[in-house]
Amino acid sequence: MNDTLANDLPLSDQQDENEVSIDLLQILGLLWSRKFVILAAMVAAAVLAVIKVAFFTADVFTAEGVLYVSNRTEFTQTMENDMVYGSDIDASRMMSETYMEILTTRAFFTDVSKAIGEKYTWEEISSMMSISVVNETELLRITVLSGSAEDAYLVANGIISQAPKKLNEIFDGGEIKVVEAPVFPDEPNGKGLMRLMLIAMMAALVLSCGVIIVLNFFDTTIHRSDDISKRYNISILGEISQ
Repeated sequence: MNDTLANDLPLSDQQDENEVSIDLLQILGLLWSRKFVILAAMVAAAVLAVIKVAFFTADVFTAEGVLYVSNRTEFTQTMENDMVYGSDIDASRMMSETYMEILTTRAFFTDVSKAIGEKYTWEEISSMMSISVVNETELLRITVLSGSAEDAYLVANGIISQAPKKLNEIFDGGEIKVVEAPVFPDEPNGKGLMRLMLIAMMAALVLSCGVIIVLNFFDTTIHRSDDISKRYNISILGEISQ
């Protein structure tokens, strides 16, 4: 049945389909014949990735702390029999966004700088710290990155200790608690070696294949009689072997 359908196609369409298939097979064959070149490029890319991580990527340490934000104080909760309403949770989440803005101001970072003995300026502390809401809850995660484990721990502690003071100065109706104090980072963060190696090897694979195909496209050397028939659309009557 497939033969019948193929015979029903116009001759030009059949030729185009055959040419596409032949060209694709030729490209695959070309790449396979250069497989060692492609493999060498991938290995070289992986080695370069290892060298970059080992010698040119600095260690980074992370210290984190978690704050709990509520729009009700313990006294208010006791008076209302510790009942938690949906509106309270929504209000706490809205306040979390406001708190995040307050904790990224110059005034707050200046307070932190003073608390740690002005070892870092407020601009440096701002670049070291990031703050985020934990899973859309009333928890705020404070993250500090530094090339020194001691400095990451020092700055994170300064931020965690100063945050409740700063927020309580501005808001009287809420409550801020330290849920998780920063822990001294004993080891640096992972440098993502495997991920970098994979990206480098994939890039080398694509680049090497592209270069091989392009060079072959501009190669005018006649390697066999088929090259003449395809390039000049003529028939070969015979070959003389050397």
